[in-house]
Amino acid sequence: MKGKPIWKPLALRPATKIDLQNWFARCPGINIGIITGTEPKTKITHSSK
Repeated sequence: MKGKPIWKPLALRPATKIDLQNWFARCPGINIGIITGTEPKTKITHSSK
């Protein structure tokens, strides 16, 4: 999978065995990332003074 990663749908459902087989068939050298937790409800900002 080249280009922009699209991970949000996988935050809502786990990857299936078929998903994994297809990904590795198309790109045998890819790595796996694990999505944990949730998006923060508030944004943390840093101010420079």
